Amino acid sequence: MRKGRLAEGIRREGLILHSDNGSPMRGATMLARATQIAVIRQVVFKHWLLRRKMPIQAFFEDGGNAFIGR
Repeated sequence: MRKGRLAEGIRREGLILHSDNGSPMRGATMLARATQIAVIRQVVFKHWLLRRKMPIQAFFEDGGNAFIGR
């Protein structure tokens, strides 16, 4: 990860690993490795029924005006 990031000129805080949430990405080996390399796990709800229980401001970049999602 470090070599690839340096080779591509990506800032440390700018690297994002996307998961399709399939069984290989949820497996113990993958989660252990992600923990070992300090990957932060974050869940984003795409379905409004799940999202509306959370503060809507969390889905906006500037506190309410620029929506992050699609």
